[in-house]
Amino acid sequence: MYQCVDSAGAHTYSDRPCAPSEGDKPAQNHGASPAEADQQVNTAKVKKAVHVLDILRIAPSEPETFVLQRTVDEAAPDLVKALDPENGAWTPANGRWHSVSEFVKADLRRDVQTALRVSAADMSRTTASQFASRADESDLDVVLKFLSSTDGAHYLAMQSEVRHIVYDALASLLAQEAVPEEMPNEATLRRRQELLSLTLDYRIAKDGGGPPPSDLGLGSAAVMDYSARHDGPALDAIVYEYELELPKFHAFIESPAAKKLFRALEPAVRTYLALESTATTDFAELELDKYFLRWRAVYGSPVRSTARTSVIVRGRTIMISHITQTTVNTSGSPEGMAIACEQRESSLYQSTHRASMDYNAQAAALKAIQNRCRTEQRLPPL
Repeated sequence: MYQCVDSAGAHTYSDRPCAPSEGDKPAQNHGASPAEADQQVNTAKVKKAVHVLDILRIAPSEPETFVLQRTVDEAAPDLVKALDPENGAWTPANGRWHSVSEFVKADLRRDVQTALRVSAADMSRTTASQFASRADESDLDVVLKFLSSTDGAHYLAMQSEVRHIVYDALASLLAQEAVPEEMPNEATLRRRQELLSLTLDYRIAKDGGGPPPSDLGLGSAAVMDYSARHDGPALDAIVYEYELELPKFHAFIESPAAKKLFRALEPAVRTYLALESTATTDFAELELDKYFLRWRAVYGSPVRSTARTSVIVRGRTIMISHITQTTVNTSGSPEGMAIACEQRESSLYQSTHRASMDYNAQAAALKAIQNRCRTEQRLPPL
């Protein structure tokens, strides 16, 4: 990841090399520190920029459910593949991939909030500082006025609903799930695409002026097209719910203040995603070290058969030898026994505590069950 300083003195973070500054000299890393950059920008303007980011939920200082879900979903595929990296058939198309992936994700969900809480505040401050250095205070006032209105509240509610649908579509696309065979008519598909064009990810990618997102980016045309076909009924319901407000939403995103907002947001969002990617990688590496033996026990030892044919010629005798070597799954390992105990005891606990609303107590009880089962097998606690 690259840390660059632009002509305004603001720090940026990206997975791309720094753009050259004036005179074709590479951007150097000896400008103001992030704290000094904050002081160079008007304090009231910074507060407004932070408020905009908070309302739009672009760079939350405390990791929210959406960010936690995205981190788990992005980390899981590589971790599952790492259980048998040399097996070319070990892909999402494998019949056991989904069950192993869900087991891995369950462990990740227990740890992700604590792991990300440390980095979230720093990521939020860096993103807000960069956004404030590029935004006009008058545009921030216009945007905040709209978002504080009744129409703005409806716009934010619509954004939240569509955002989760699009992210679920991205997760399905990464899992190589097929779209429904029944195709919508042209008018229905166009209404869904118009709704998706209102999303912040799409507008920032379209109007931000930065490099186009990859085909698997949330604001990319590929993901939007997939979502329009994959999540049709859910999108149709939102179109119906906000039908009267949609023209007002279009008017807002096409306004000069909103377009300038998207241009100011684009590099800040790219910085945030780069920092988030680094945090996800660090989290995944720690989880792999912690859980590898446990996950490998769920996956099981690879079952592979290799065949070799040898032809030996001795005088007038030709001998053909076929040798097949098979690696068989092992069962009854301590990790496997602990997992079986955990699943059995957890299922019993959940069935007898269905009415309980104390989620923290439930999480603590399930963790206690997990570690008790591990202790019985003389395994270290998790």
